[in-house]
Amino acid sequence: MKKKILIASLAIALLIGVVGAGLLTYYGKIQTTATVEQAVVLDGKPYTEPVTHEFTAYGGYCVCKPHYLKNRGLEEVTVQVEHKVNGAINDPATTGIEILLLEPIYEEHNTNGADVEATIVKEWSCCTTSWIVDILSVNEPHGVYGIGLAISFDRITPTFQVWYAEHGPAHDDTNMGWYYQEYPWGSNLVVPIDEVDGITINAKDPTEKHFEIYIKCWKLGGCGVEYYWTMQLRTNLITWLAPYDWGENASEFLENHTGIPIEEIVLAPGERLDFGICYSFNPKITPGTYMIVTTFS
Repeated sequence: MKKKILIASLAIALLIGVVGAGLLTYYGKIQTTATVEQAVVLDGKPYTEPVTHEFTAYGGYCVCKPHYLKNRGLEEVTVQVEHKVNGAINDPATTGIEILLLEPIYEEHNTNGADVEATIVKEWSCCTTSWIVDILSVNEPHGVYGIGLAISFDRITPTFQVWYAEHGPAHDDTNMGWYYQEYPWGSNLVVPIDEVDGITINAKDPTEKHFEIYIKCWKLGGCGVEYYWTMQLRTNLITWLAPYDWGENASEFLENHTGIPIEEIVLAPGERLDFGICYSFNPKITPGTYMIVTTFS
């Protein structure tokens, strides 16, 4: 009797094993042959509806909305991206609307200058670029640093600068502060940074050796527009040299782009991609309401 029970138990176990293997194979096939809609989630949810935004547009408007995609399948998937404006595939030349998927960037740079050593972290995320600076060297001889961040769109002529230096009739530390000025320097006003839209700085006095500069994308020409930047850090007052030598100045920094344009996304199993859908409206755009739809397929 015990032998029969043992044989029966082994048979049942074998049957369960076969069925289990079959189920594993079946569900494995479901996973590995999943469609993009089944394998990929948008902002944590299976996406069945496209991303839709409605804007009452005005010229020069720029905005970026954060999203993420994640591949929860077992195979690599390729996601195609398509943008429509008021029901038609977007043509920036016609609509005046530039729509980009931009991937955030993170870059770390280190200075090795004769008078200043520092670490600069440049980040871009959803329409704001930040420069986070930690000065490592001894802060002397003036008790303050001269700091300058210059932006150019053609790598030849500066467009504007953000700087920390003395300004005013008295040449002492009481006039040190953050200022903004457009190029050419001699013919344009020097404006306190607090009076400038699109730029914020977290430190009134960088002698603490840490400061952060935040600039909105529209101030850098728009979402995804190529630009160049260079930063000078000095223990004495800054005098910009003309013409600029982008890349061979005090800190030898040169980078471009606010982000990486995306038209096709390839995701490995388990991979997550954070990005922003950025909308930039031409200054001459026809005023009105625009329904913008982005689909992933």
